[in-house]
Amino acid sequence: MGFLDRLTGRRDEPRGDAVAPLVAAVVRSPEDAAAHLALGRALLADGRVDAALAVTRSAHSLGAGDAAAFELLARAWAAAGHVGPAADALRIACSLGADGRAAAAAAQAAATRWGGADPLVRRESNTYHRVRSLADHLTAAFPGDDSFSVLDVGGGLGLLCQFLPRARYCLVEPSVNGLSSPPLPFAPRSFDAVVSCHVFEHVPPTDREAFLDALCAAARRRVVLLNPFHEERTSPEERLRLVIELTDAKWAKEHLSCSLPKPTDVLAYAERRGLRATVSPNSGIAAGLALYFAGHYARLAGRDTEWARAQEFFNTRLRAATDHVEFPAALLVDLELPA
Repeated sequence: MGFLDRLTGRRDEPRGDAVAPLVAAVVRSPEDAAAHLALGRALLADGRVDAALAVTRSAHSLGAGDAAAFELLARAWAAAGHVGPAADALRIACSLGADGRAAAAAAQAAATRWGGADPLVRRESNTYHRVRSLADHLTAAFPGDDSFSVLDVGGGLGLLCQFLPRARYCLVEPSVNGLSSPPLPFAPRSFDAVVSCHVFEHVPPTDREAFLDALCAAARRRVVLLNPFHEERTSPEERLRLVIELTDAKWAKEHLSCSLPKPTDVLAYAERRGLRATVSPNSGIAAGLALYFAGHYARLAGRDTEWARAQEFFNTRLRAATDHVEFPAALLVDLELPA
């Protein structure tokens, strides 16, 4: 069992009869594109759209490229509301001989529902900010190359892939495709970048160095972490106890039990391994905590629709205003590997 299997929200995920054996097939052959593709098709049929898109993108990253694979990709993009990428995949599918009518209908339905709007901007604001920040960092790290390969370790439903439509994206997530870490089930130096977003703080301190070693082993050029770190001025223990008292959040309990990592520990690891480390603040702790509480109580009040509109405003108009250099909610740590 890898560390990820033990993390909050990654155990006992409900899986339909059609999905469970396909997850087992991916675990048996994690580099088999056909296994990922079959799982992606089942997840889409099961209505798990984000997961289906991430798994289908993983299949393409691992070599799936026939007409049926591109038609499934078009349908998954359309189901997630991304009209442009759906149309691109559909064109390739048809050029390879696919019928394309089902994917075309899905793309038209997405266009009718979303028009030219970005379906991501109504996502939960803290999640949107962190994933958008990670995607922007990766794009800047590979200038002129939007097809770089990225392994998303512990990426949940794989939302990152929707912010990087042209990257060669692959997901490791036990609750979706059964894959975990360490060790990562891919050959050494298989991916240009290996990323892990809001995962490292859930790894027990005694296991963190082994976790970083696993990420570095799979990376050719860089490892990127984005997660909360211990900052005494932000009252971390008191803050987490307040979240637990008011919301009973499992993630906060795990933050408290594992203890938040310290930036100095990661920098010391980088020095020992001969890695070039850069650290950047991400978001702001006050804004992030306020948005979390607002979302929690909006859901309790049954005001999900109104809250989604508010989050769209934050994500499109006030995202930069939530950043705080001195009191960040998280840090983005880039570990650049030697050539």
